[in-house]
Amino acid sequence: MIRYLRRVRKQLIAENKYTKYLQYAIGEIVLVVIGILIALWINNMNDRSTERDRADRFIEKLKVQLEKNIETVDWHVEVNELYYSHSEGLLNQIGLEQEVYNDARIDSLVMFNLYDFNLNLDMNTLIEGRENGDFALIKSEEVSQSIYRLIKSYDMILERERITNVDLNNRFIPYLNKNYNFANLLKRMEGAPADQLSKVYKQDNFKMLFDQEFENLMMQRQSLGTDLLDSYIALKAELEAIHNSL
Repeated sequence: MIRYLRRVRKQLIAENKYTKYLQYAIGEIVLVVIGILIALWINNMNDRSTERDRADRFIEKLKVQLEKNIETVDWHVEVNELYYSHSEGLLNQIGLEQEVYNDARIDSLVMFNLYDFNLNLDMNTLIEGRENGDFALIKSEEVSQSIYRLIKSYDMILERERITNVDLNNRFIPYLNKNYNFANLLKRMEGAPADQLSKVYKQDNFKMLFDQEFENLMMQRQSLGTDLLDSYIALKAELEAIHNSL
């Protein structure tokens, strides 16, 4: 078509028909513009199709990650509820006037209060999506804001876990090292018979149950654990809400 127009243009110039030449020139320009617009439209449609495919792949990966993280948080909620119940059990033993204290019972309660908190969610898909631009493919502003809140909530939980673990390692365990027989706890966990228990233990683990410092430490442990439990439950709800909205 373009070749034909060029041939006509040469013929019109040769015959000095400038008005018709101008009309053909304008027609040629219009055809070129229309061709460019069609090419751009096709290219744009291809880009949109590629973008939709990329968005679908990202959302599918994100949903799988969310499902795994929901399972992880759910497990930590169960463990933390167990931790809370044993913290409560140990607190209930404090100050009770009893003639005989069950060391095995105290050991089991202490053991669950040595829990080290580490949620450790898989955030790779979100991190990669933020770095390579996939995150921007989510068109829903509500979902995008929910994901940003999720990231912020997770960062806050990591900080709370750090504080709780610092309290465990810098305050609670040092106190137990001075006032409690760890050797018997470890040996009982291994199933050792009574004749293999600590030779220096004086049957006085119960003394810490009448110590104000121990009560304060236990109340702090329970308070920190309760805050984390509430945070885990709230985080699980956020994960489920995002998953259901994708």
